[in-house]
Amino acid sequence: MNFNYPETEREDTSEVLHGVRVDDPYRYLEDPDAPRTKGFVEAQNALSAPYLAGLNSRDFFSSYVTGLLTAPRTGVPWRRGGRYFTIANPGELDQDRVHTADSLDE
Repeated sequence: MNFNYPETEREDTSEVLHGVRVDDPYRYLEDPDAPRTKGFVEAQNALSAPYLAGLNSRDFFSSYVTGLLTAPRTGVPWRRGGRYFTIANPGELDQDRVHTADSLDE
């Protein structure tokens, strides 16, 4: 299969971190709501969608990965200042929650 990748803009963006210049020509793509970022994502999806749609194991893999990413999870509790804390996610949240309690039984 031959791919014709869309052109991607590069900017002359850099900064100095700990005395070292670091180029970051694609920093503008960090804003997911920017029109250029949306255009980039649309172009990449248009390129990859036909290939991905043809994969025989796509449905199995998608289901398996979705199950892993949406599985309920709870971290190991820790104690600070007389209270217990843990990080948990019932599975459907984009970000974990921090829970606090007076005892481990709570």
